[in-house]
Parts: sequence; structure tokens; C-alpha cells
Amino acid sequence: MLCDIAGAEGGTEVFLNRAIPALMKTGLPVRVLARTVRPGEYFEDIPIRQIAWATEDEAGSENAALDVRREIDAVRPTVVMTSNVFDTAILREVRRVERFVVRLHDHRAFCPSGDRLFKQFAAPCDLPMGTACLVNSVLRGCVCGPRPETLRRVRAREATWKALCAADAMVVSSRYMAGLCAANGGSSARTFVLPPPVDPGAYVATPAPAPAEPRLLFAGRIVPQKGLRSLVFALALVPERVRPELRVAGADSPELESSRALASRLGVRLRHLGWLDQKGLWAAMDDVHAMAVPSLWPEPFGLVGIEAQARGRPAVGYAIGGIPEWMGDAGRSVPVRNVRALAEAIVSVTAEATWPSLSEAALRKAGSFRLDDYATNLREILCASS
Repeated sequence: MLCDIAGAEGGTEVFLNRAIPALMKTGLPVRVLARTVRPGEYFEDIPIRQIAWATEDEAGSENAALDVRREIDAVRPTVVMTSNVFDTAILREVRRVERFVVRLHDHRAFCPSGDRLFKQFAAPCDLPMGTACLVNSVLRGCVCGPRPETLRRVRAREATWKALCAADAMVVSSRYMAGLCAANGGSSARTFVLPPPVDPGAYVATPAPAPAEPRLLFAGRIVPQKGLRSLVFALALVPERVRPELRVAGADSPELESSRALASRLGVRLRHLGWLDQKGLWAAMDDVHAMAVPSLWPEPFGLVGIEAQARGRPAVGYAIGGIPEWMGDAGRSVPVRNVRALAEAIVSVTAEATWPSLSEAALRKAGSFRLDDYATNLREILCASS
């Protein structure tokens, strides 16, 4: 397994911290190579080595590729899986192994800007990578704007995507991501949709009762594309007598300060919980009605949403990217940036008449994301004949 970060930095790393030990339990030995290792934060009792290969915007590292070759020659793996590895020299080396599988977590493989959001006009992009990126570097400031560096990055990203497409299988989290792969020339026959798993400790047999007063939880990186300010605007449209308190879990940031000021001006109660560890986040979920996912960018999936479902908490947010797929009937999703529709959805998921059935639906939906099932399915993909 080659991954970008061995640690606990974000959704991708949380996924790996669950999936790799689960794979080991199926009897599949795993060795990890990582570009960055954060001591004390990664999976225990699994061999791991740090090799500083290139990031997506750097030229491939031949020295790192040589280190990876030595590892492959020493271990002789039958399968290599990469996760957020974009160094073309590394991808060339792992292609020599009997079976090569790519785990694609986000948009960087086919978006030189990284998030499929236009840099100007704040709208999501639905165009394939290539000429459209060059045109929109002029029209919407994509990549580095109308500069030679944009052309270099687009061509480099196209080469990376070509190397990733040489894999025997590509694993993605949502049908939305599979569609993007196909739109960019990837093989539909070799693309497998496998949503990430929920931590087994998150599941409850009986959800905590709804709090007496309506409450919403927003959790994750507090950056503009996650839509916290849009959520505050929506809450301001909810009648005051049923307006939920907004609780925010995540590290302090300029976006948080801006959202706080906006909430104060609009009369929205916003309480910052700070950064929470896993158990602290589950406790925060138990103390609200629903999870808010007002993302303005096309989320490849949305791990926090299924964690909330395992606690019997429905979700409310924008129907963008992979969000509607995991939400299903266990919440309410509305067109992106439609704050009035989001306000109405918030009232629906927190109402006394509708919340119990939504909570039951959430717990049911969470059963689709069991870790043991995920490990079994992933092993089948990894060990299939090429």
C-alpha cells in the first residue's frame, strides 16, 4: 500500500486507518509506504516506511522511484494499491507488479486546480480535464490563470491521469466519482464503486433521543468550500421559534471567524466546539438532531455523514457530488446554494413529527457501510486476476 500520509489528518487518512487493519484481518499481509509519516497517529503493528516522492504539482522523483523499486524487489508483492499517489515515476514502478490497483479519493487526478471549483464565480466545474482547463484559466482564473504555468500543470496532470488509468482496477467512493473517471476517458469496466466504511465503534443499537431544543452539527475542515457561511445564511431564514442552534466542530480558521461574525449579525446561535477526537465527535452527534453538510464543492463522498447515520442522525445539505448517494432517504438534500430550500430542509429534519422516522432511516442506511463487508469486497478487487 502506497499512500500520501500515514496519520490522522483527514478523511483519506481515517479511511486508511480503518481499511488496512481490516484487510490484515482477512489474512492479507500489508506493508505500507508513505510520502509523509506522522509518528503515533498511524496504524500499529504494520510495517511502514517513509519515502518522500513528489506531490501532484512536482516532477516525478527518480530517487524515490528507485527506493520503491528496491522495496518491491525485496518484498515481491503480488498487488500494489496506491492512495493519493500522483508521482509519475512511482506509478511507473508499481505498474511492474502483477496487479496494480488505484484508490481514487478526490479530484486531483483530473483537476489541475484540485477541487473542481472555478476560481472565479464560485461554481463547480463539470467539464473533462484538458482544453476546458486552458479556456477557463482565462475566463475563470482556473489553475494559475492565463500563464504558461497553467499549460505546464494541465499537461503534467494529463500525464499523471494516463499513468493512473494504466492500473488494473480503480476504486472510487461514489457513482459520481465513477462518472468523472469515465468522462475523462477512464475504463468503466475497471472502475469499482466501493463507499468507505464506518468505524465499527460508531454504531449504536438505539440512538440517543433528540434534544429538547433543535440543534445542528457541522463538522470538518472549516474552509470556504465546505459551506459554513451558506449554512448560516440558511439558518437565518428559519423562523426564530424553530431555528436550531448551530454547533461547529473543527479547528479554528479565518472562515470560522467570518462565519461567527455573520451569525452574530443575523441572529444565528453558533457554538464552536473546537477540534474533537473520534469519541468526542460521536458525543457531539448524539447531542444534536442532524448533521449539516452544506458543501459548495462536489464532495467525492462525505465520510462524516455516514458516521452520523451510525449514531441515528439524519443529514441535511446540498445535493452535490456524492452526497445524495449516501444520504438517500435518511435526510434532506437540496440544490446547491439554494439557501431558502436549505432552510426548509433544516426545519424538516429537526421537526418533532419527522425526526424519528429520519433517525430510523439513518441507522438503517449506516448498515450499508460495515467495515467487515468493505474489507471483504476490497480484498476481492485486490486479489482478482488481472
